[in-house]
Amino acid sequence: SQQRQMWIRYRSQCGYCIPGFIMAATALLVENSDPTVQEIREGLSGNLCRCTGYVKIIDAVKHAAMKEA
Repeated sequence: SQQRQMWIRYRSQCGYCIPGFIMAATALLVENSDPTVQEIREGLSGNLCRCTGYVKIIDAVKHAAMKEA
């Protein structure tokens, strides 16, 4: 699940942004079960994280997509 992949791969610093990213990632993966990195970036673009550079967040979504396939 997206939530599990966020926990395993992302390990957020403050955790404030995680609920929004999980909701956006879930919506993205419902529409597109195998998104490209660019599609993930676009799908998550409405969420902000002030702790990281988004690399681990995108990685977590990509891995969640692979687990659902």
